[in-house]
Amino acid sequence: MEYTNIKKITKNVVIILEPDFWDDDTDKQIKECHSIIRDIRRHVDGIKYYEVSWDDEIVCCLCLGTPDPDETGMPQCCLEAQDFFLSESKKQDEEEAGN
Repeated sequence: MEYTNIKKITKNVVIILEPDFWDDDTDKQIKECHSIIRDIRRHVDGIKYYEVSWDDEIVCCLCLGTPDPDETGMPQCCLEAQDFFLSESKKQDEEEAGN
């Protein structure tokens, strides 16, 4: 038997705006979002709260893939990243041995 003594309660109703950006510069995009919010607040009453948010993603500088390091910390995205990791690890080991 299914429990039927339930009801739907709607909560947390919000408006989400997604601007159509013409520029790929994320700093300019963030500034534009703040400008849009200022314009909205100037023309619309009843804005209780606003937030400008974005997603940050960690990517490899060499291939723009996701590094996904293994248990040793070595990135798995590309051979160039692995070579860089090994080179930096070797330098760090040499510095620690010299101290």
